[in-house]
Amino acid sequence: MHAKKIFDNLTGGVVTDKSYLVDMITKYGRREKDSEEVKKLGEKLYQILLDNGLNEKQEIDKDRLLDKADNYIYGERYKDAIELLKILESLEDWTLYKNKYPMYYFNNEIEVKKFSYLNPNLNFMWKPSIKNEILSLLAYAEIELKELKKAKDTLEFFRKINPVNINLFMLEAKLEKFKNLGKYKDKLFDAFNYAYTKEQFANIYKELSYYYEQKSEYEICYCLLRAATSFSDSLEIEKAEKNLRAKFKELGMKAPDNLTGEEVGNKLLSLNIPIKITEEMFTALSEGYTAYLESGYANIEGKDYFKNLIYSVTGDENYIYDLEDMANIPNKEEKEVEEDKKDKEENKERIVKARNKKSNNETSKKEKNTVKTTNAFKKNTPAKKINKGDKK
Repeated sequence: MHAKKIFDNLTGGVVTDKSYLVDMITKYGRREKDSEEVKKLGEKLYQILLDNGLNEKQEIDKDRLLDKADNYIYGERYKDAIELLKILESLEDWTLYKNKYPMYYFNNEIEVKKFSYLNPNLNFMWKPSIKNEILSLLAYAEIELKELKKAKDTLEFFRKINPVNINLFMLEAKLEKFKNLGKYKDKLFDAFNYAYTKEQFANIYKELSYYYEQKSEYEICYCLLRAATSFSDSLEIEKAEKNLRAKFKELGMKAPDNLTGEEVGNKLLSLNIPIKITEEMFTALSEGYTAYLESGYANIEGKDYFKNLIYSVTGDENYIYDLEDMANIPNKEEKEVEEDKKDKEENKERIVKARNKKSNNETSKKEKNTVKTTNAFKKNTPAKKINKGDKK
């Protein structure tokens, strides 16, 4: 593939040329051997957008462009979003194998640990990347535009770079939503195994409520949305709840507002709908937090991130105190801490060795003794609002 040949086919028509470049990036963009040529296509597409009203600097700012694409999707400007996402796709390195190791692009240490649990005998490399956000937004926009073949291809590639990202499961469910309700439900149940925040649980409940509404099981639908609103004040969830109340009124039924939180939880459990984070995901949170403590890595934001997640799903600070007591916190000099920080630069590739099964079991036992329950209905403290969260 040569970018010059593709440029020779450009007509000068803005709409035609944008569409053509998007198609060419889609065709060649995820092939490692064409990465340098595809980058030229993305730069050309960016220049066309700049010349026709895109308010950005000449130099591409990936974070700004990603945020703008997100805003376009929130405003239902899906084609505009795809153009920006294709520029970002063209600039990324999509290597899937490096130095004899398979290469993955995880969002955080939680996903790394989950993947390690699922693949205990695999050595692999990984690094954090915006690829997850690019593919999440791209698949969402493609589904909304009913470009289902493209969306399917995007999600299949997404699974190759990060098979444990919860957005992957939510988008695979969305792809089935209006085609196969059974598969839609199955994908949502799969998503519970990868959820580790209240907002993620709330989003699954909201989507699952659609399934039960289609089955005319309105009480279960109500319970799911009641659970969702106790976890998040997302506008999308609030809208779904209002629509359900309108449905009750239309059918001459009364919403079961007299149900207690415990009764709501029991009704969901009767259908095997989880109401708490899985033990494996909680272990990932716990190990992630203790790893930050034990590394001596002076990343307050990272430690607070894990601490807040643990408190969010338990509502009990004792879990945090127990983990802090268990951690072997090193006494490091300031110079050593700075060296650690350099070692853990965000884009540094990391090798994860296969887990020793014996030590893994011992770790699990230790965590079980410390972490006994993570009932999501233990507290009904509202979670922070999801900003465009249901779009991802």
